[in-house]
Amino acid sequence: MEGMRIISADTHVVEPDGLWVERLAARFAEKAPRVVPHNGQPCLVAPGIEPFPLGGVTSHGQTGTDLEQHMGKGYEGARPSG
Repeated sequence: MEGMRIISADTHVVEPDGLWVERLAARFAEKAPRVVPHNGQPCLVAPGIEPFPLGGVTSHGQTGTDLEQHMGKGYEGARPSG
């Protein structure tokens, strides 16, 4: 593998705020994933899952010391390409 360039494409795409609520049929709207405040952090919520901090999905490239602060961020913490 000497001389090979490895590119990791394992990253997260973060759907725009409101995507699921706005585009699902009205009968599914109450079950649509959405981002809401939870314990002071913007979190992704949906039936059957625990609220998950949006910062955890957008934390690629953060150092250990920066991660704690990043976890409280919402869409402003996402990379433009994601």
